[in-house]
Amino acid sequence: MLVDAVLDGRMEEQAELAEGYTLDVAAAVKASAFATAVLRDKTSTNGARCNAVRSAILRARAQTA
Repeated sequence: MLVDAVLDGRMEEQAELAEGYTLDVAAAVKASAFATAVLRDKTSTNGARCNAVRSAILRARAQTA
């Protein structure tokens, strides 16, 4: 769901992970040099894009609301 939001251009998405904890998806992807490089590369496959975004999200730290 979050991966799809990023790939569809909805980078402003905020995800509530649990009560009181949110994740800024745009910041997570922008903080990942790998994810931004894969997303900018016009030759990247859809699978590579999904995996890069997923990795960035999984490595991000949640914020308390």
